[in-house]
Amino acid sequence: MPPSAKQAYFNQIAPLWDTFPSPEDTESRIRRLVEQFTDGPAAGWILDAGCGTGILLPALLERHPCPSRVLELDFALDMLRVNASKNPARRRVRFTCADVQRLPFPDASFALVACFGLFPHLADQQAALREFLRVLQPGGVVAIAHLMASHELNAFHAGVNGPVSGDYLPPADEVARRLAELGATGIRASESPGLYLVRAARPRS
Repeated sequence: MPPSAKQAYFNQIAPLWDTFPSPEDTESRIRRLVEQFTDGPAAGWILDAGCGTGILLPALLERHPCPSRVLELDFALDMLRVNASKNPARRRVRFTCADVQRLPFPDASFALVACFGLFPHLADQQAALREFLRVLQPGGVVAIAHLMASHELNAFHAGVNGPVSGDYLPPADEVARRLAELGATGIRASESPGLYLVRAARPRS
């Protein structure tokens, strides 16, 4: 099956992704953000959904030491290739090319699903939320995060040429409401300039 326009777009920019300008404090901001995903280390596999070139990976490995392991997943194969080339000896890391709207994993496979920088690019956001909760272990956490508020990110996308120009990030409280409707518990939503985080858990029973 030929790649979609959006897949082709991200495959094309993958070799340049890490060269795009970003604030000097991005690494420390990501580390602080990852610390907010969970109250402590996750016991089990972590899904880095829409991992791109691996911007979250160092912070995830630091926050969740062995025996936790990370599965880096992206639908753009060239993003994964760049990611893997940067992390050739990561024994706790695996790579999978797949669509988060149709995850190829059994129920209850992950202790944490981290979705950073991905959500506005999804054609069926509700399907992705259902999949995130499905693959979580009981008590596991899904975290949807960005380093911009929704209005900031939507304005940024509107100024970008190509297939992401209309991509839309709903306000955090709207995503929280959708997760509640799907049965998630322990929902927290916060949004301010430079920060977007929705966190929820799969019920334990």
